[in-house]
Amino acid sequence: MLDDQLNTQDTSWALDDLTTKHSWADVAFHVSAYRHYLKTLDIKTGDRISLLMANRVEYIEWVIACLFEGIWLVPVNWHLLKQEIDYIIKDSQSCLLITDDSFAKDYSNVVDRSVNIDRENFTPFFDSPLLTVDLEAEPGGVMMYTSGTTGKPKGVQRAKPETIEAMLKTQCTAGLSVGLDGSGAHLITGPLYHAAPMLYALYDMANGAPLIIMPRFDARQALEIMHKRCVSHSHWVPTMMIRALNHQQAFPNKPPSLTVLLHGAAPISTGLKRQCIDWWGDIFIEYWGGTESGVVTRCNTQQWLDHPGTVGKALPQFTVFAAKDDGTPANFGETGRLCIQHNTIKQPFSYFSAEDKTASAYIDDAFMLGDIGFVNDEGFVFLKDRESHMIISGGVNIYPAEIEAVLLEHPLVNDAAVFGIPHDEWGEEVKAVVSLKNNTDKNNITSDLIDYCRQHMAKYKVPRSVDIIEQLP
Repeated sequence: MLDDQLNTQDTSWALDDLTTKHSWADVAFHVSAYRHYLKTLDIKTGDRISLLMANRVEYIEWVIACLFEGIWLVPVNWHLLKQEIDYIIKDSQSCLLITDDSFAKDYSNVVDRSVNIDRENFTPFFDSPLLTVDLEAEPGGVMMYTSGTTGKPKGVQRAKPETIEAMLKTQCTAGLSVGLDGSGAHLITGPLYHAAPMLYALYDMANGAPLIIMPRFDARQALEIMHKRCVSHSHWVPTMMIRALNHQQAFPNKPPSLTVLLHGAAPISTGLKRQCIDWWGDIFIEYWGGTESGVVTRCNTQQWLDHPGTVGKALPQFTVFAAKDDGTPANFGETGRLCIQHNTIKQPFSYFSAEDKTASAYIDDAFMLGDIGFVNDEGFVFLKDRESHMIISGGVNIYPAEIEAVLLEHPLVNDAAVFGIPHDEWGEEVKAVVSLKNNTDKNNITSDLIDYCRQHMAKYKVPRSVDIIEQLP
């Protein structure tokens, strides 16, 4: 268990971001120092702090420190524009912002207190006695921000165990349920502000796995690391698989130590998955879930081959069923809105400081993630569409309503609709259809609209193409 590892003087490496490498003993000292620092600020159990930082070893250490101190950590997506980041930090009521040289200059004044880990002197705290972990204390949590159909970001607080000991056991169990048994190195390929890359890594680390953290994903570099560093486990999205297949000739064989490759967060075509299975064999575990729920279903390679296109069966703690438009359960094989019910926790998540939104997310004891699909008579879940028309590009959720709102603020736009269209590499790309106000000169208007979006939102949300029509249906 993680607590046992951090209470040893083990000098074997635990974290490596390809620039800095920390042993288990290093991690213990860093986590303890950060906890000492937080105590000097009088940050209390249940408070929230934001983390705006590149992928690096300190990211994981700060997460662990917050969990051990009973603090809610708010990871912030650094791809967002300043006004979007400002909103999340303020909406979360964070009392501290932790950042590094990459972002401190622009964001250190967003909250009353901030710390730049590249500038702050933590030496006095490293000289303090090593803090132990009170396993009976209340743990912290990770509060991810996600958007709903309105495009308004909201903080998701999942129900958490009552004690740190229970939290660690839950992490270990969650890892084991998807094959993350700590048996070898875990390669982090995605940004740590996303739930899946961070939490899967923590689960594997709780079971004893050292973590290799890629600052940014590069397919060839990832393949080289997996072949040279005895990587056992990793989490990818389909876009990464497409890019990796471009290097299949240079890497014709499966990485020798790889036993589990988790994938989800975006739909995968049956053709692409068959190519991957032909290349690497039966190591693929697919899942379906969301920020609110965590992992809901799981599917190993053989199950997928027996039921192509499935995202697997519900985990033991969940029941999944499709509902008709009137809310009654659909028959097996009948498409409807996919509903999820936690079998032991009545309210497995809430939206921070948004009681009405929390209440509206539940129907009786079930909730929905906005997916349309069906469940067959063997319990396998299949996805068909997104009720909210959310766009998923490269594993990233993009919400049309947010982009439409920006376009409608343009002085020449009368109406706008945004949706996803198929893209071979990204899965989907963003497209906008716009009607203009009377007497608007259409010359260069599409490029002007795209430039306007670039000024008001993160790059990945900007429409890649804009069509002009007389009137939207």
